[in-house]
Amino acid sequence: MPLSKDDYKSKMRDLLAINKWQEALDLGWEAIGRFPNDDWLKTLVLRAAAKQPKPSAEAVGIAESLIERVKQSGKPVPLPSLFRAALILGPEHADFTRLLAHFESQIESDEGATMMIARLLYLKGDVALAIDRAGARFDEIATPDKIDHDTGQKALAHFVKVGRDGDALTWGRSLVSKFPGNFRLMGLLLWAAERSLERSDDILSVAKDVLEAQSIDPGQVPPDVVHRALSYLDPETTLYQSGLADLRQRSTSDQAKLVLARQLARTGDWDQAKEILLPLSINNPAALRLLGAQFIWNGDWAQQSAVFERLSKIDDIPERERVLGDGIRAVLAAVSTNADLVGLPKPSFRGSPDLAIRAICSAPPILPLEEFTGPVVVICGSLGAGGAERITAQIVAGLHERHGSDVQLWLRRKEQEEDLFFLPLTGFTADQVVGFRDLAHDLVEQGGDHAMTAPGVMLHALRGALGTDAAALFNLFLRVKPRAVYAVMDHTMLSAGPAAVLAGVPNIVLHSHNMRPSSTATVASVTQGWPMAYRSLFRAPAVQFISVSEAARRDYFQWIEDEAADPTQPMDAAFAKSLTVHNGFEFGAFDITDTSPDVKEIRQSLDIPVEARVVGTAFRFTTVKRPDRWVEMAMILVERQPSMHFLMCGDGEMRQALMDQVAASQYADRFHFTGLVSDMPRVLRAMDMFVLTSSSEGLPNTLIEAQAVGVAVAAYDVGGIAETMLPGTTGLLVQEDTAEAMADTLDRALSDTSWLNTAKSAGPSFVRSSFSLKKQIDRVHDLLGG
Repeated sequence: MPLSKDDYKSKMRDLLAINKWQEALDLGWEAIGRFPNDDWLKTLVLRAAAKQPKPSAEAVGIAESLIERVKQSGKPVPLPSLFRAALILGPEHADFTRLLAHFESQIESDEGATMMIARLLYLKGDVALAIDRAGARFDEIATPDKIDHDTGQKALAHFVKVGRDGDALTWGRSLVSKFPGNFRLMGLLLWAAERSLERSDDILSVAKDVLEAQSIDPGQVPPDVVHRALSYLDPETTLYQSGLADLRQRSTSDQAKLVLARQLARTGDWDQAKEILLPLSINNPAALRLLGAQFIWNGDWAQQSAVFERLSKIDDIPERERVLGDGIRAVLAAVSTNADLVGLPKPSFRGSPDLAIRAICSAPPILPLEEFTGPVVVICGSLGAGGAERITAQIVAGLHERHGSDVQLWLRRKEQEEDLFFLPLTGFTADQVVGFRDLAHDLVEQGGDHAMTAPGVMLHALRGALGTDAAALFNLFLRVKPRAVYAVMDHTMLSAGPAAVLAGVPNIVLHSHNMRPSSTATVASVTQGWPMAYRSLFRAPAVQFISVSEAARRDYFQWIEDEAADPTQPMDAAFAKSLTVHNGFEFGAFDITDTSPDVKEIRQSLDIPVEARVVGTAFRFTTVKRPDRWVEMAMILVERQPSMHFLMCGDGEMRQALMDQVAASQYADRFHFTGLVSDMPRVLRAMDMFVLTSSSEGLPNTLIEAQAVGVAVAAYDVGGIAETMLPGTTGLLVQEDTAEAMADTLDRALSDTSWLNTAKSAGPSFVRSSFSLKKQIDRVHDLLGG
């Protein structure tokens, strides 16, 4: 019995699904012989033909016949058929561009048209356009492990250009591994790492490889890649010093001299940097801009203004650079005679933001106060799986509930799924979130108006990712004109804060969730100049600083006095207007009801013996949380109480190494690593005690949550931890910073059933009375103008 049309289609799809391309093609030709006018059969044939090394003349003929029908505007052709036809013919065909235009016209009527366009643009080699079309789904078109060298480099360069640092790091790592020794790829990866403040051993290894290659054959490595490698390293390291010494000896070209000048400026060697830059700057705009930036960093406002006067007169300079130069000179004119800025000390690190932010806070705002009548804007780097991010999401939800569309949520980027972990709590959808780096890039590309005039101050005088974010936010502030800005966490505070001050936003709330930034930084140079920068921001009339704990608030101001004391500008008034606003919680999810699973059921689901004593934790596996200390403590404790089990929730860069360490020990079966947990209240109930071993904490949410379900807590007495518990009643503070001291404390507590029962009964009522979410949202709401 002959096959029907539908039978042919079904059999071909089955063959295509198991990659039997030739069999599918043979069957397809048979089907088309019987049903020559069926476009879907032609689509399946073309799909199979595309897998051939060279499509046959018959396949090309079918593809061209479909295109001819479109040209004649006769019977409509299904887009999948045209898409397969385009893949068969390739971008060199005369009608390929016509097909792209046809797909563009079908976007509104066919949801799949956009991804088809992206695929065709990628095939044509327009990688940047393909990425823009595909957005977060670009990996459906090409993945870094399968992409060719040239296209991979274009994709990586585009990710870096538009500030998609997460994608740039992912793709860069993969491409550098796939194409070892490619210095352009290595340079782009290092650039992305520098901008995002990423510090890891694998990228450090890339920087070392670049510098070693440069020392062997300096002509082999482009100077800008050498610059990225050096910029990734701390100037105090031996590797940096040897790389800089080698660069000094071999700097003969103008490009290499410019790299050397950048690094000399970075290390504070102003005189030698200026000696190199002055002759270069006569005909080199890049050298002239660097010279001007050096004057900003050095506090020499008059020379800086002169530099940009020269910059604006260079004939071949792009219009965008000319406008930026005009904006910089305008701001400098306002601050160059300000007595507060005269005789400032030189910053000790290139690009340190202290002088730039002090200048910005001393300059007149770009727009008048009365123009800022727009929405309340909440800004944070991400809504990833962290305590501060979750609290931010809850505050956003409260503000959104009260003000609806009059509240906007801006994230640095929104295409990474891990950056949207807590988005469901906010009441916003991903489409409603503003990815401020990408959107600001689009506005800048439009060019032209006053939104372009002053970001140059940020771009030239703030370091790396701070400057990129500040400039992006500044552009958006001038467009949106928010009546209030609420910025969370240090990086966002130091980018959104000065950008909002310079724009003229009348109400700027900066909310910190940690102790002084230097206590959590893994590289000291990351926070260089921040105390003076915060001194200027906190004294700005429009800025209100709030902290999650009284200990953290006092620690910030003590840090400023320790590192940036200035008797002529006391911080008393700024401290007096700062506030402590404890984190708030919606405790409904922590209530135990008749239908809640019991502890026995929860432990069985986690493969933990019902009768065991269980010590648990939840944190990001990062340096400041000291998960290695936690495991060390647990190993001591299990030696004393062999039936003990340990539950570790969360994820992070240190997790795998610790899992490997535990797996190699004799107690591997006593440790349970859950990864990220979506139902934390349930998992907390499996624990007898919850323990943190952090070296620094502002106000750790997890300690509060554990007490909410009646679990006793313990932690080192650092930061605001004492404010999260009733010491001695619902939790224990450990004074001695050792694993043995923590293990001793837990050994005693876990043997004291009476105390554990007291903590279990007292904890829930204490945290519910002390950490009200409504109270926190009310406080933030009032600070933002109600």
